[in-house]
Amino acid sequence: STETPGQLAGLYGYYSTVATAEQSVSYPKYVQSYTAEALQKLAGQYLSPENYATMLLQPAA
Repeated sequence: STETPGQLAGLYGYYSTVATAEQSVSYPKYVQSYTAEALQKLAGQYLSPENYATMLLQPAA
């Protein structure tokens, strides 16, 4: 795992606040269970090519 102790504490704190600590373990498996087709269907349902924003980030001069 690449998370620092502070990142893990934040993650568990977040899930303890809005859900359960168990979900912090099961959530990645839940996300990975989606197929590409299901994600494309969701994207088509909720994302609109007419309503989006583009931004460019550059280092400070």
